Order: sequence, then structure tokens, then C-alpha cells
Amino acid sequence: MDIKHKINRIDFLFHQFILFKENEHEKELTKILEDLITEMANNFDEKEQIIRLELLNMCDKYDFNFFAMMVILIGKYLNSFELKNISQSYKFKFDNYDIEIYRSISMSIMEKSFEKNNKIRLLDYEIEYELKELEKKSLLFLTLDLFTEVTKKINIDDNDIRVLYYNAALIRKLSIDLGRLDHFYFALAVMIDRFTNSQQFQLARDLAEEALIISRMDKLLYWGYFLQFRVFNSQFIPTEASLYLLCCLINSNKYTLSSEFFISLLINVHRFFRNTKLVPYAESIYKTIKEFPSLSEFDLESITCSHFNLRIIFRKEELIVEIYNFLNAHRESIINSEKISAVPWLNLLYSCFYVYKDHPNLSLLKHYIIIFESIVGKEDSERLKIYSLSDSEKIVDYFIESLVAHEGTRDKNDLKGEVRNSLVLASKLISYSYKNNNANAFLLAMILKSDYSLVFEDKDIVSPLREIHTIQKDQEKVSSYYSYYIKVKEILSRFPETEFLWLASTNEGIYFLRFNDGNFKKIEQITKYTLGEQKKWLQEKTSLLAFNDTIKIADQIYSYPEEDQEKDMNELINSLQFTKIESSKNRSVCIFRDIELSELPHNLLLNSDNRFVLEYGSITDTISFELFKGFNFNFNISPNPKIAMWLPTEDGDFAINYLASKLENTITNYDIELITSSLPIKPIKSNVTILVAHGDKKISGFPSFYTFPEKAITNFERIVEETDILILFVCYSGSSERATLKSNLNSLVRKLLAKGIKTIIAPFWSLHISVPPIWLPVFLDSLLNGKSVSDAFQVANMVVFSINKNPGAWCCLHCYGNPFIKLLRVIEK
Repeated sequence: MDIKHKINRIDFLFHQFILFKENEHEKELTKILEDLITEMANNFDEKEQIIRLELLNMCDKYDFNFFAMMVILIGKYLNSFELKNISQSYKFKFDNYDIEIYRSISMSIMEKSFEKNNKIRLLDYEIEYELKELEKKSLLFLTLDLFTEVTKKINIDDNDIRVLYYNAALIRKLSIDLGRLDHFYFALAVMIDRFTNSQQFQLARDLAEEALIISRMDKLLYWGYFLQFRVFNSQFIPTEASLYLLCCLINSNKYTLSSEFFISLLINVHRFFRNTKLVPYAESIYKTIKEFPSLSEFDLESITCSHFNLRIIFRKEELIVEIYNFLNAHRESIINSEKISAVPWLNLLYSCFYVYKDHPNLSLLKHYIIIFESIVGKEDSERLKIYSLSDSEKIVDYFIESLVAHEGTRDKNDLKGEVRNSLVLASKLISYSYKNNNANAFLLAMILKSDYSLVFEDKDIVSPLREIHTIQKDQEKVSSYYSYYIKVKEILSRFPETEFLWLASTNEGIYFLRFNDGNFKKIEQITKYTLGEQKKWLQEKTSLLAFNDTIKIADQIYSYPEEDQEKDMNELINSLQFTKIESSKNRSVCIFRDIELSELPHNLLLNSDNRFVLEYGSITDTISFELFKGFNFNFNISPNPKIAMWLPTEDGDFAINYLASKLENTITNYDIELITSSLPIKPIKSNVTILVAHGDKKISGFPSFYTFPEKAITNFERIVEETDILILFVCYSGSSERATLKSNLNSLVRKLLAKGIKTIIAPFWSLHISVPPIWLPVFLDSLLNGKSVSDAFQVANMVVFSINKNPGAWCCLHCYGNPFIKLLRVIEK
């Protein structure tokens, strides 16, 4: 089977597994994946690039399912790793050299190199010298020392970056001549870590990409794959990291590895399992590393600190004493370590004080915090403390730096991972804004917390390996963030009849900010609302949304009694007490929520009178202000709107055909263009598009429309080409869930809004077949008679309410996107 057929087969098998739970092909899928990745890992030609591109596309497309397959294969290759392929240290034993002499030699070589070529990429340096063996060794050691001095800094600047690139190029030349290339690749590993820690995320990925190219030239692909794994793992992009780790494990089997490489690989594999919370794997790796015969004191301390960080999430009481005992046992080595080595320990101790606030033995660690703070320095310690303990006003400065840093990223799939630490900072910023009633800080935090990837635009760049792309601070842009709320206020003041709500979650609680009548109100906490309460409700109470529109008593069928409807509604309201928010009555509401809170249906929010907000006016999930500000508020639908409906009755599905019979009058009365085939002959172009199909609970993560139980369509573009308003009579199509592996929200409606659809109406849960025939004619009539799309939506929902009080019926359809669209002809009149 050639590459193309393998790719197509993998694609098909993933579809069958995800859509229809067909696991009988799991062995075949794993085998073909392993074959393909082995081919990629061991090839030095363009075939590797072709396979890599296809597999990286699968990382994005199948995300968690692809990752799960990778973990199975990674476990297999880790188990087969043999110590007989491990050699002694790659390092030279060396005593002394004259620093000044070799510093002078280094400067001379650098000047000649820049005279010939002033490019900054490693492959562009032309380094020439005439040195004896001992001189090369001496120069290598000097260069490594200079390199180390720069990398001791926690945050590096543009000048540091250029120094590192030159030194790395010189280390490469010397390493080749001396036959010790590990020196060069370890230098690149340190650079990648420093770039990531300094929020130069794109630069770190570019360097790893160049390292892969160089490793191909050196016939040491395992090093290139290791560095790719290292950068994606450190930036919390686990699916891509898993692919490169597997390639590294496969390719390295052909080589004798230095003991330093082997230890570094295992330490980073442990961090990978720690980041993805695969605890049994992490425990196993930790045990393996500790038993390695030539493990250095430094590596033991590094892996132990990493493992303590993993164990914090379990909040075991004994952990505090274990950390204290380890620090005591290794006190001399740890205290005498460099600043950069002290940072992980200080972070760990700050986390302990945050997680174990009332632990009786916490005071044991205070002495070590003082020691590590003195090593790290006051300014850098304060920056680290911001993520857990501090409420310093500098948090605003640090967060704006993070926003600027992420703007340098080119691919939104990378952004979804790299923002993880920034989201921690965003949550701290929400708490800070609440304590200080700082609307600007709250709004800034919500740029990232409401899923920045939705509005992030990929950037094209010509030949990214030919120049360095560091983050350039646009002072005008930075200044605009400090007055961000002014811009928000200016835009929202255009809608005096609408109230805008922001809801944000932190570990301390849920907070909201209101804007109405031209002003921001005081930031408040929803006292009973926590992420734990929300999770519990989603796990235990969604069954309250189910209902039947008829009941059977003694073989007789009766309508769903109104008193039962009221009873069911009140039971649901009682279960939702934690969602009560302050909201103005008889106003339209636009809501912006963060990633975690978006998992709860927004129609179920209650007001202070213990009624649904939706009862008093429309409520629209406008996703994020960054998306909202891009809406064309002057856009309105053409005077004679084209309405189209895809109703695939030809596949013979009973439910779809039954619904079709109930919609016949509406289709005729509103002159709706009807498409009944499995797929439209041509993708639909209309002002209002209605799609009817089956959906299931996984639709947010893997969008698919079923026209029959075993017939799924996963390509939306085959159904709709262009529309202004999209109505989905597709179960669960309005639902959202946080991505398992990355810091973004999986949501079909968000993806469609990002494609340019202006407003979407969709059910958050299973849509009862009785609802669309009641709802649709009322909605269309209201829209055609001048109401905005959100008001027409609310009127239609309330007509359903008048017939069926159960919120499972009248709250099911949710509105997303631009709420203000109207018919142009009504406005002109």
C-alpha cells in the first residue's frame, strides 16, 4: 500500500471509529499508523515531508483520538528501549583554557563570518578558522561557557537571541570538526527552552524546524525529532508532540545514544505524561530514571521537582513533608544551583502555598522560599508569584506582554496550546479586577478566556527559516490595551436597548461584568456559581431537559398536562439556582463567556426573580468581544430574502420524513426552496438557510450530520456555501465542550461563525420533533415583519413556551453571533 492509500485508509478508519464506534478496525488503524510513522521517521528525502504534513493535518482533525493512538505506540516503543544502545558521556574531559585568548579568537571568527554573510539563521553562517585540535577544544569550551551565561537569564532579549545564534553556529562547526555533535544539539535544546520561557513561542518552533532540517543533513534525525517533541511539549501542544516523540523513539533505535541524551529524553517524556495527566506512565518513567546508573545529582533534582508538580494535583497531605525532606537531603546541591535551576523549585513552592493553604506543615517550606527568592531575584520572583499568590498591579503589565507575545504566532493550532500559562494569568487577572473593580483588566482577561483562537488569523510568511522572527513590541498597540475599555464602551454604546454581560471563571469563583445605559457596572461575584456546581449539574441534571409531548394512561394517549409542564420547569429551576445573575428585564442580552462556562446552555441562566432570562428578552451568545467588534452592524438582509431548506427525506429516515410532513405548510407559505436529496446538487447560497439532520453529543468536537443512522456528512461546505442566518434543526449542534488536550472550545457554531456566517440558531441538546413546526413559522413571520433576528428568535421560543412550559422544549434552540440583523426593506420604511 503506497503513502496515498495509507493516508486515505487511516482517514476512513478514524471516521468509522469516531462516527460509528467501530473499534474492530483498531488493530489495522494502529498498524498502518505505525508503518507510516516508521517510514516518516527513517526517511531523509521529500517523502518524510509529505507524510509529516498529512499526519500533522490528522493531529488537528482527530486531535484526542489521534493522540490516544500515539500513546499506545509510544508505550510500545518505550518498553522496547534497550540500555545496551546507551553509551557513556559524549562530553570531553577538559581542565583549563586561557579565557581572554580564546575570547579574542571567537570575536575574530565572528567578525569574519558577518563580513561574508550577515544572515542570522544557523544554516546561513559561514564560519572559517585554522585551529589545532587542542585550540578547537578550548574554543568549544569557551563558547559553551559564554552560551551558558546567556541562557541563565529567565527572560532573554533580542540581543541575547543574536548572541545565542552566533554561538550555536560556532558550536556546530567545532562539534562537527571534533566529532561530538551532541554538544551542538544540546545547545539548541537549551535555546528552545529559553525562547519558550521568554514567550518567544514562534521563534522556538522555527528553531526546532531548522534543527530538523540540520539533523537530516547530519543523518541524525532522532535529534531533530526530539527537539520538535521538546518544543511542542513545552508549549502544551500534546498531539503534535506525541507524533514527534514517536518518530524520535523509532529513529533512535538505529543509533548508540549518549547517556545524556537518554536521560534528557526520559525527563522530557515524563514532563509530557505530566502535562497530559497520564499518571501511570509518568510514575513508570520516574521510576526508570531514578534507577538509571549514571544519573547526575542535577538530573535527579530536575526530575523529582517535575514529579512533585504532577503529584500536587492529587492534594495528598503527605506531599508537603516529602518535598521538605527532599530539599533537606539535597540542600547543598540545590541551594548552590544556578538561578535558572532554582526557578522550577520556587514555582513548586508557590504552588504548594496556593493549593495547600491550610496545611499544618506548610511553614516548613517558608525558609526554602526565602532561599530560592534570593537566588532568583526580587523582580523575577514577583513575576513567578503572580501565577499563584500575588495580587500585584503588575499583573496587568505581564498580561499585556503575553497578549503581544501570542500575536507573533503564525498558526492558530499552535496558539491553542501555547496560551495555557497565559490563561492561568488571565484567571488571576479576573480575581484582581474583582478586588479592584477594574473593568479594563476584566475585559483584557476575556480576550484570551473567551477562546482567542476563534478570531486569531493564521499568518503567511515567506521562507520562515531565512530570518529571525522575534516579538516586536508595537508601543501604540501596547498603549491601546491599557485603555481597551474605552474602545469597548464606544462600540457597545451604539446599542442602548441591549445589555451586555461578561461571565468569567476562576478557582475562587464566577464573576460577571455588566454594561448598559452607556456604562460598565460594578464587577460582581455569582455567589453560588462554581465550576464544580456546573460540572455536577451537567453530569447529573441534564436528564431534566427530556420530555414527551404526550403521556399514556391506561392505553389512552393524552397531551402533556400543563401542571406537569409547570412542575418539570420548577424542578429544573430549582436545580439551576447557582446560575442566578443580575440582569435588566425587558432588554435584549448579549453574553460573552469564557471557555469553561460556555459548556452550560446560556438559555438556562436565571435572573434574580428566579425566572429564565430568556422569558424577558432575547439572549444571544456573542462569543467574545473580539468577534463581536468585527460584525458589520450596518449589514441587513436583502429586501426579498431567499430562504432555503435542506430536508434529506430521500434517504428514508423516519424522523426526518415525519418532520417534513409537519413542515409542509411552512415551506409553502414562506416560499422556501426545498432540497430533499442526500446532498444538495450545489451547496446552498441563501439569506436564511435551514438544515434538518440528526446529530449526536460528539458533534461539537467532530462535526457530522446524519441523514440516516449509518450515513454521516462531515464536510459542511458540501451543504452550504454562503448564508447570513443559519438555522440548525440538528440535535446538540449548539453545544460546546472544552477541548481535552488544548486550551480552546470545541463548538460547531463557533467554527461556522468563524467562517463568516453571521447568526446561527441551534439546539444545545436533543431537539424534540414537536418544536420546529411550532417555532419556525413564528420566527420567519417575526423576521419578515421587522424584528431583529434575536428578537424574532425569542418571540418564537416564547410561542413554544405557551404550548409547552418544559424548558427542554422552549429553551432548546439557542442564538449565537450577530443579534441585530434585520430585513433591509423594513429599515428603509
